[in-house]
Amino acid sequence: MITYISGFFITGWLPSLPTVWVWLLILLLCLLLGWWFSTTRTSLFLLLAGFSVAYLYGQQQLSHRLSESAAGIDWEIVGTVSGLPDQNASRVRFDLAVEQITAFDRQEPAPSIRTIRLSWYQPAYPIRPGDHLRVTVRLKPPHSLRNPKGFDYEYWAFVRHIDAVGYVKELSSEQSVEYFSFDRLRFDLISWVNQRFERWPKARVMLNALWLGDKSAIDSDGWQLLQTTGTTHLMVVSGLHIGVIVGLGWWLGRLLTGMLWRGKEARISHFALPFVCALLLSGVYVILAGFSIPTVRAWLMAAILLSGFLTFDRISIWRRWWGSMAVVLTLFPLAIHEVGFWLSFIAVAALIFLVDSSRGVSKLRIIFLSQWYIFLVIGPFSLLFFGVLSLFAPLVNVLAIPLVSLALLISVPAIFLELLGIPWLLESIAYSLEGIWFGLEAVAKISSQGLWHRSSVDWVAVGFALFGSVLLIIPLSYVIRLAGFLCWVPLLFKAPASLTEGDFQVVVFDVGQGLSVLVRTANHQLIYDTGPAYRHGGGAFERAVLPYLKHQGITGLDRLVISHDDNDHAGGWSVAHQHLEITQTEAGMPERLPIESARYCESGLQWQWDNVIFRYVQPKANLASNDNNRSCILEVRSDQCSLLITGDADTDIEAQIAPNLRPVTWLIAGHHGSKTSTGAPLLNRVQPEVVVFSAGFLNPYRHPHEQVVERVKASGAAIYRTDRQGAILLNSSPKNACFVRGWREMEKRYWSGS
Repeated sequence: MITYISGFFITGWLPSLPTVWVWLLILLLCLLLGWWFSTTRTSLFLLLAGFSVAYLYGQQQLSHRLSESAAGIDWEIVGTVSGLPDQNASRVRFDLAVEQITAFDRQEPAPSIRTIRLSWYQPAYPIRPGDHLRVTVRLKPPHSLRNPKGFDYEYWAFVRHIDAVGYVKELSSEQSVEYFSFDRLRFDLISWVNQRFERWPKARVMLNALWLGDKSAIDSDGWQLLQTTGTTHLMVVSGLHIGVIVGLGWWLGRLLTGMLWRGKEARISHFALPFVCALLLSGVYVILAGFSIPTVRAWLMAAILLSGFLTFDRISIWRRWWGSMAVVLTLFPLAIHEVGFWLSFIAVAALIFLVDSSRGVSKLRIIFLSQWYIFLVIGPFSLLFFGVLSLFAPLVNVLAIPLVSLALLISVPAIFLELLGIPWLLESIAYSLEGIWFGLEAVAKISSQGLWHRSSVDWVAVGFALFGSVLLIIPLSYVIRLAGFLCWVPLLFKAPASLTEGDFQVVVFDVGQGLSVLVRTANHQLIYDTGPAYRHGGGAFERAVLPYLKHQGITGLDRLVISHDDNDHAGGWSVAHQHLEITQTEAGMPERLPIESARYCESGLQWQWDNVIFRYVQPKANLASNDNNRSCILEVRSDQCSLLITGDADTDIEAQIAPNLRPVTWLIAGHHGSKTSTGAPLLNRVQPEVVVFSAGFLNPYRHPHEQVVERVKASGAAIYRTDRQGAILLNSSPKNACFVRGWREMEKRYWSGS
């Protein structure tokens, strides 16, 4: 099993898939090696099988992805709405299973796309699952804002068979098809829950999450509460919830078995009925919860682990554990890239070990030990992936898990009683869930001080902590267990500073059509601009910038610079002030910011941090006649490297300030590559080695403009683009070298677009 699973690792980490001919050559070579070396034949064939399954899956998915050449074209699509639409007052986002697609006005070959995700602004029709639509849409390939520690939307879409994204331009016809579908059932049940539990707002949110996997109503404060108390897993349908329903189905099956075969000799059929009941009942729950990848994964694990009861020659529980991992990867070959996949299997492994080593121990003690074991094995990974660990989580979960599980268990009879006109049991669940949420809020006020934050945790420290966890779990002497606690000590220490005196690091974030730049020295940090805010809520700053800042442990800024008040530069300033302690705010248009302490980025204003010099180079006031030309122009310079940011200033401003500038290592192109900026006079004066364009993928302005790109190429500078390479990392190294890296190149995977 291990060699078979290893094949998925090899394929899943490839930056690009080999051609079919190369794959066939590898296949032939492995077959020949297996023929000659009989001792490793089985392992080699299993490795090849895993590699081939993952390879064919990747090729199949890529073959359906919309090409960039098909973007910017109007398509007429006929399809059926699938999944749950995400609706608010001014926008609805939904998935459409494509049945027919044709170019609207051009002779273009129809792409072989399967499912598309569409946004419809100011919708004229209430979208429901199962609706049959004919729409005119504008599409593009799924594309992420690619930043360190940011969400990989391309991966998310890839594994969910979403081949294109876009927006509805016109609805030609619609038909609400009245046939049964689980998506329509989920939609109607969510509407019923919202109406039935209107008096219990917290219970309504929890029941939608617990019963139907709909977490859309949990706001940011709710997620923060769950994280603080270490109970996020309770609101995400996963192994815990599937396990509860599996247990209910198993005992129902045992009850039926006892009624049908009472007093008869035990046979395999006596275990088959509980097995079937457990899988059927949990299978229905998986479908009602949206048939999401985590729920299907948990259901498959349960099925394989329970399958050992179907034979008297019991298969080892650990072999079943490895087998379930192999089956999950066969169906979801890229699950190795999901944190939930690893946390689920690690948690189950810890529980298996607990049960195996605690025979004869009381069930109450096992309940307490289970939370302790899970805390020990999951804790280091929580710090690694999320940068936070709730120290109160084991104590909270000892009470919360049984209560939520009990509420889930009695939901089935409660719903039946509700149908018979007896509402008291269902209302009791609502009151109980309201009480649980109230209890979590009370605990959060205490446990907020018990959150263990740690930025930039490395794998070495995690490895030591996991080794220590094993020493603590295995029943050994107290001296060895003390050594296990000591193995957690490396997690207490912060990672060594990556910057030394005189060096600085720059991250030009991929914020789409906008700009946001982080400049760090050894002991200080500055952010220049905050990217755009989105008209329907949220913005690039919380999606692209904040995750990186949290991972790096940056909770405050010495300076926030807002070049001017255009949304694509200033859209996230309020979010920055909400989440970060900011010492000083400076802006090209401070009067437009509702911040009393904000001041103008006055020309000649200069300061020094850790032997790195910062200064503003502003034009004369009479030239700054429009918002773009009032941009803060910032120069950063050390002994080795230098950076110039001009905001959206045009070529007239550039020419006016050029005499006050010196050659620089890195230049961030003005106005995202508009032809009105980054002129020849500036390029000739500063002679940049690298020019960075911060622009959106396939943006409607066609930035960067071809003329600007040609000007930069003629100057001899290298070109980096956030729309093609994601976040751009500029570093001055301890070896006095200035180097540039694109995040897409550093984290290249075969499903990643350009």
